Amino acid sequence: MNYCNILDCRQLRIFLAAWEYKNLSRAATDLHLSQPTVSAHLKTLEEQLSGNNVTEFLSYSCQR
Repeated sequence: MNYCNILDCRQLRIFLAAWEYKNLSRAATDLHLSQPTVSAHLKTLEEQLSGNNVTEFLSYSCQR
């Protein structure tokens, strides 16, 4: 699967902010978005990646 065709710049920015802050609310504030908007983008990303759980990945990486 070619992920470059799936990810757009906005989704990548949102994913990276969520990963960096390890908190969706902080990521949303930094991106000047609402937390539900960030969640919706991550859910769409999960669906585009054939159900790979992006938020589970973020949660796991937050614990490390």
